[in-house]
Amino acid sequence: MSPTARRSHGLITNRVRRALDKFLDGGEYACHQDVNVIHNRKAWIPDVFVAPEDTEPCGDEDDMGVRADSMHLIVEVVSPRKRNQDRDRVHKRREYARAGIPVYVIIDDYDGQGAVTLFTGSPTARTSLFPKAPPRDS
Repeated sequence: MSPTARRSHGLITNRVRRALDKFLDGGEYACHQDVNVIHNRKAWIPDVFVAPEDTEPCGDEDDMGVRADSMHLIVEVVSPRKRNQDRDRVHKRREYARAGIPVYVIIDDYDGQGAVTLFTGSPTARTSLFPKAPPRDS
């Protein structure tokens, strides 16, 4: 079992989930957490994702999670430590792009400035939404 993330990570993740829940309320899509996203027999656990409310038809053949082709949005909150930061900023970005995830959002409080970055389409498409965010208090 892996340890849980820092308290601030959980707070940000839950705020994003609650905001998406409100936005998606009453529609056919929902915000999900703590579920494997499967592509080419690889599993990733995003902090938050948007997929159909009913994920039963979206399950992979081994029932280990939800197929990547059913994702509409994935959000990752960057975790402390270089290895975790590389995973969220580089490895997951690359894997989500390969899996065809249409929108990937990174909330990064460890880049020296604080940033929310939106990736869409190709892995090189980049739009910084809040490049002037205040630095993290350490």
